[in-house]
Amino acid sequence: MQAGKMRIEYAKYLGTLEDGVISFPKEAIGIKLPDYHENYIWWTNSSACFGVRLPESGINSIESGDNAEKAYFTLQGIRTSNPVKGEIYIMVSGGKAEKIVY
Repeated sequence: MQAGKMRIEYAKYLGTLEDGVISFPKEAIGIKLPDYHENYIWWTNSSACFGVRLPESGINSIESGDNAEKAYFTLQGIRTSNPVKGEIYIMVSGGKAEKIVY
C-alpha cells in the first residue's frame, strides 16, 4: 500500500456497511507487531463474523447562529444578564465572540 492509495486486489478485504453494522470478510483484519516480528502480519477474523455496530445517535436538529442565545461578558470575563447601554461587552452568540458597545 502506498500513502493514500490501495491496490485494487485488496478491495475484497474492505468492510461493508449494512443496517448500522460494518462487517469485515474473512481474514480482512491484520495485526502487525513490529517489536515481536518485524515483517509478519497475523490475519484475524478467521470466521468472517467480526463487525462493528455504529451508535444509533445522530443530529436531530441544527440551530442557526442567528437564533442562538446571546451571552454577554464584561471585559474582566464576568458574565452579566443585565448589560448596560453604552458599556463595552464581549458578546458570544452562535459559537462566535465579538467586542461590542451595548
